[in-house]
Amino acid sequence: MRNCEVKIDPDFLAKYPVVTFERGAILFQKGKELKYIYYLTEGICAGMDLMVNGSHVFPLFYHEGEFMGVAKELLMTGSNIPMGNCVAKTKATAYKVPVEDFRIYIRQYPEVYQEVAKSVINSQHEMLHIAHMRIRGNSVAIVCNCLAALMRPLWRDKKDYYVPSVFTITDISANIQLHRVTVSRIMKRLTEAGIIEKKSYGWKILNANLLEEYASGEKLFEYE
Repeated sequence: MRNCEVKIDPDFLAKYPVVTFERGAILFQKGKELKYIYYLTEGICAGMDLMVNGSHVFPLFYHEGEFMGVAKELLMTGSNIPMGNCVAKTKATAYKVPVEDFRIYIRQYPEVYQEVAKSVINSQHEMLHIAHMRIRGNSVAIVCNCLAALMRPLWRDKKDYYVPSVFTITDISANIQLHRVTVSRIMKRLTEAGIIEKKSYGWKILNANLLEEYASGEKLFEYE
């Protein structure tokens, strides 16, 4: 449930400034010309995009090692107009790369272009998956998908994961546009099932594989 990390030449990134965004800061906005691409080095950001019917907004979460501001329009048509907003969900740092420099770089290195394109395609598939789960009324999958997308390694060995404490039930419900009571009941059920556990630093993921099975819609449970 995560986008693809894009391997990039550190020497290329080193030419550009590192900027810091506080939680809630807007990196770029829907419909406004995009002048910079951001390569996230720390924190979590969310790309917010309207679905086809225009009635809902869904987040795509970005982590370290991912580009923000790259969409199929930029790769295929050269358009600099983003189709959604990007917001810092935690304090975040990123390299600030001019769009034109980014275009030149990926043209020179086809393997990087392929990785970036794959990341964009995965993002589109993720949006469609979430929309499909909402159409089916699968609130469990939507909540679990959000938790799986927000997972961060607790230790450097990346064996244990957690969702940071800034993502409260209220915040999660706002992100995925489900009622807080619904999210609370699902989170309670996940806790009782031994899949997540509330800690002072956030939600520890006790069973990431099972969480992603629920996120995919393969498994269901009652939470009323």
